[in-house]
Amino acid sequence: MDERHFVLFGPDHLGALGVLVLTTVAGVLFVRRDPGGVGTRRLVVALAAALPALWAVENVAAWAGGWLAWEILPLHLCDVSVVLAGVGLLTRRLAVIEPLYFFALAGTVPALVTPELGEGFPDVRFLVYFLPHGLVVLATAVLVLGFRLVPRAGAWWRAFFFLNLCAAAVTPVNLLLDTNFLYLRGKPRAATPFDWLGPWPSYVLTLEAAFLVLFFLLDLPLRPLRRRCGG
Repeated sequence: MDERHFVLFGPDHLGALGVLVLTTVAGVLFVRRDPGGVGTRRLVVALAAALPALWAVENVAAWAGGWLAWEILPLHLCDVSVVLAGVGLLTRRLAVIEPLYFFALAGTVPALVTPELGEGFPDVRFLVYFLPHGLVVLATAVLVLGFRLVPRAGAWWRAFFFLNLCAAAVTPVNLLLDTNFLYLRGKPRAATPFDWLGPWPSYVLTLEAAFLVLFFLLDLPLRPLRRRCGG
């Protein structure tokens, strides 16, 4: 088998997920130990700088490899999460961290578990897929669990509203460029949880309902954290 061919839950995939879990746990523990320390500040700056740098690397690699297309524009949900993660790390504003939490757990984590990817490690497409997605999850965990910047009550409603604003914004882009940002015009090519939501276009409505329920469920573990943090 070609070592560059991606296999769902194969060694490359499981290895990437394992590294992400270990790195995330280490990052949270590191920040908790000394939230205001020099090491923590350096970690935050490094993460914030790595996110746009990886996007630039992806674009250069796509241009050099001949796979540059409109779809590489940062308009997917995971791309929005990358922007929120970078801004959240630098500002630590709850207004930014709140949608990041829900987008990362409802969008980025599933994208890591069931990636729309054809290439395995060490292909550059594998790296520029898993690295930014993984950094979004790491940044979210560091902010919410490390710095204890817990989304406030009602954050799931606000995140859901923001998600719909994003969908409204990319709809004309999809029509103009014949793209499929936020998968509003079709399901991912790979097998994903989108396949459980019925055929397109009716699945867009079931997707809306699924995100609403998922955001509500993701808010439940935040409630005891709010009580502990006095939020």
